[in-house]
Amino acid sequence: MNLLHRAQGCFNPGRDAAIATLRKAEVVACDETGVRIEGSNAYHWVLHSAQAVVHTASPTRGAVVVREMMDGHRRAVWISDRYTAQQGHADEHQTCLAHLARDIAYVVEVSDDPVPWRLQLWLGSVFALAERVNALAAATLSAKRRSLDRQLGAILATSSHRDLTRDLQAKISRARDQLLGFLAYPGKVEPTNNGSERLLRPAVVQRKVTNGYRAMWAAEGEAATRTVVDTARITASSPFGTILKTIGARTLPSDAWVITDGALYAAEQVRVDVTAERQDWYDAMPDLDPDTLVFLDETAAATNMTHRYGRAPHGQRCRLLVLQGHVWTPPRVQAKSLDGRCA
Repeated sequence: MNLLHRAQGCFNPGRDAAIATLRKAEVVACDETGVRIEGSNAYHWVLHSAQAVVHTASPTRGAVVVREMMDGHRRAVWISDRYTAQQGHADEHQTCLAHLARDIAYVVEVSDDPVPWRLQLWLGSVFALAERVNALAAATLSAKRRSLDRQLGAILATSSHRDLTRDLQAKISRARDQLLGFLAYPGKVEPTNNGSERLLRPAVVQRKVTNGYRAMWAAEGEAATRTVVDTARITASSPFGTILKTIGARTLPSDAWVITDGALYAAEQVRVDVTAERQDWYDAMPDLDPDTLVFLDETAAATNMTHRYGRAPHGQRCRLLVLQGHVWTPPRVQAKSLDGRCA
């Protein structure tokens, strides 16, 4: 536990760099999910752009989390759901249409009113347009946006005697100016906030498996780790390699260790002169007489957990069973001669 606590500090510089990059982005998406921290309800937030991903843990779901993270930097477009704390953080807001699609689908299922069905068809047209938004000219997108807005206005103006339908109409009417903003930024703004939900999914899985965190520093440490890893993933870096480089940069001298194919080696192990000397030493070793030695042990476990020994017939090599990967297992070479003496 103390080792994890110390190691999380290695990720703070990367986290600060990701936050600085996020504050410069023109388009930012944000979402949050609940998590238990120190036995109380808390939240895991994620904010991301095309260049950076930032995770953070907080005991509150309020807008103060976003204000502290952005530190007064106001973006051009903010992508999120309709939650109150997500409003007012940018010049324009793109509401997640996937959330509205679920609300519309529910009313369509439980009601026989035609208005929700018309809304569902309208939303299907919006999603179809979003799939080919990069292939259309700006003038075409502007014309289609005006046409879709007129169609939506007619649907919202239709009277209904169903309470669910009226509530749905009121909800969409309040978000009307936030539904088609992605058409003004083709290729830069998504019509949904699915990207944030994908980044939150590992945290949701962990919450279900572990039921949360016993300490706030653990939640903050994992958020910093996920920030560094997910930001590096944008440039196709592997999570393991990113973690290894981040921890190694703080705990190991840079000139004493190298990273090759995701593995950590002492720098001297890849020096040409050291390799040549090792090979010369090996070639100069005298040949062993098989009639003199009974067995040769390459490694023996010397841990507080177990002691294991091996046997082999005369003239055959003996390999011991040891704990694979145990950090406290030292190498040991033993040989027993015919007359009973050991070396």
